[in-house]
Amino acid sequence: MPLSNEEKQKIYEEEKIRLEAQEKIQQVNAKETGKKLGKGCVGCMVVFGIIIVVSVIVAIFLPTSKSKPTQNSSVGKESNLFIENNNFIYVCIDKSSYDDFVNASLSKDTYGITNLIAAGKIFSVPNNTRVLIIDRSVGAREIRILEGKNTGKSGWVPMEWVK
Repeated sequence: MPLSNEEKQKIYEEEKIRLEAQEKIQQVNAKETGKKLGKGCVGCMVVFGIIIVVSVIVAIFLPTSKSKPTQNSSVGKESNLFIENNNFIYVCIDKSSYDDFVNASLSKDTYGITNLIAAGKIFSVPNNTRVLIIDRSVGAREIRILEGKNTGKSGWVPMEWVK
């Protein structure tokens, strides 16, 4: 049985009131969220930190391939950042941040890594991102990102991630 115009109008008005109430609730929640972190946010940060630590530990301690580093790890060569079975790779903005990142990873300091990310000392790029090697040190390479949203940025990564 089809609805009358009056019934349709009543349904429309009820839906409009419901949507307005939802918008007000979202605005109130947004204001409260800006004032303090809830238990859910802290829990999400802990889970996020654990995921970061596990991916870093896997990337550092598990061999990604049995091949030796190629000549592509020389300064001035284009290469790719690659970690097997990862979607993204962390890049440290400077050598000091890289050292902090490695220390936090080795000591399983989830909060330390999360703090580095929050402070902007680490950014991520998609796995297999094209880079230019611009400097090197023992166990690490300074690279410049050549594609994606971070094009032009430079940073430090473990030499094993440069393929």
